[in-house]
Amino acid sequence: MKTIKRITAILLLTLIALATVGCGAKELTKDTAKELVADVIENVQFQQALTESPEAMLGSLYDIPERVKVESYSAGYPADRFALFCAEDSAKIPEIKTMLEAKVQELIDTYSSYDTTQVGKLENAIIETRGNYVIFIVT
Repeated sequence: MKTIKRITAILLLTLIALATVGCGAKELTKDTAKELVADVIENVQFQQALTESPEAMLGSLYDIPERVKVESYSAGYPADRFALFCAEDSAKIPEIKTMLEAKVQELIDTYSSYDTTQVGKLENAIIETRGNYVIFIVT
């Protein structure tokens, strides 16, 4: 049953991403990025409802590079989360991706010690780039 839910979630995320950015060739814009956030929050099934992370907490959640804005949502305890990073300069994209990969590994290490049911989600985390945006989803 967990496998079916996981496959369904991955398919839904893929469909949302493709529908939002066309056939994957278009870059996100400020408007389509807002649509993506709304679509993910409304249509993706997370283990627990996500809430927006307060701006004051973003620095403790992610090691955000300079000149990068982030909109972040999390579920608190479960590993489920969604974040959209917007860089002023495309040269920041590799830095954001590296930071997110390190964050995923940090979370895997943490959850491995007390709730291994969350590790599979983290191992299948989505980190996608569209123009100056990086999409990060764990579910």
